[in-house]
Amino acid sequence: MFLGRSKKKNSSLSFSFCLALLICIPFLLSYSVTATAQEVIQADDPTQSIWSLIRPRLRLRTFSELMVPSFQGNTDSVPKPDGSKYAPANLFNIVWTDYEIGQNLRLFYWQRFIVTLNSNSDFQALEYLPRDPRFGIRFLQVFDAPGLSTSYDLFLQPNVTANQISNRNFLEFGFRTSTSYTIPKSHLSLGLVQEYTMAYLGGEGPRSYGWAMPWFSYELSKTFSTQTAFSFPIQNLRKEADWLKFVWDAPGSAYVQNGIGVNVSQQVWVAFFINNYLFAPLSWNNTWASMWVSLTLL
Repeated sequence: MFLGRSKKKNSSLSFSFCLALLICIPFLLSYSVTATAQEVIQADDPTQSIWSLIRPRLRLRTFSELMVPSFQGNTDSVPKPDGSKYAPANLFNIVWTDYEIGQNLRLFYWQRFIVTLNSNSDFQALEYLPRDPRFGIRFLQVFDAPGLSTSYDLFLQPNVTANQISNRNFLEFGFRTSTSYTIPKSHLSLGLVQEYTMAYLGGEGPRSYGWAMPWFSYELSKTFSTQTAFSFPIQNLRKEADWLKFVWDAPGSAYVQNGIGVNVSQQVWVAFFINNYLFAPLSWNNTWASMWVSLTLL
């Protein structure tokens, strides 16, 4: 979860949400009415509401990560691999919703936000930074195998928030995959989350960028589990003639997160982590903590 490559004031949240509503809601409602018209006619209760037909097809989730400053060296910023300041302590949030249009097939809207909690030379305290939204199609359970769960996204990401975090690329497109597998007759789960975004249509930012996060977890009980995740952020810069030459993206190198997950309820899951860079000498100056919070709203 990263704060981005360059910093600038952003447009308001309202514009991004309005665009999402204008694009998504009319389509979803019209599809729902068309797809379920026959169900309404045949329903035992003719007064059944549209919402009661939409609700089973709709999901709404949110994920947040709170990142605190380094344990030593600076008291206001998440560290870079060398222990210098990367970004202020911050709250990173993702809200997404998807709607079923077929078996294991969904349309989705995905929105990211960042709130800085401290300030440094590049950021102000309590600065609100919406990131460009995503609109796309989602394929679920692509492979039918016991213990295996898959989610594959194809998306468009228009630059509507006018912020440098998205590097002023006019339009980006990409894919995201999430795969997890629970080993039979064991308490061990493992998986891989990855995404890749491209902007070949012009702009000032990287030509493409993405990250991969392999992870594994061991269930200690119904409530507690160990959590380990590795993040590998990469980017291909426009100044490079080679489209396949990649360098590390923010915050500057790969890092590992080790912690404990807690199943608070069926709707709430949290985890607490200690974070370290994989390819840098270990010190308190480049060690920091974070917390994940995952909520199921619908």
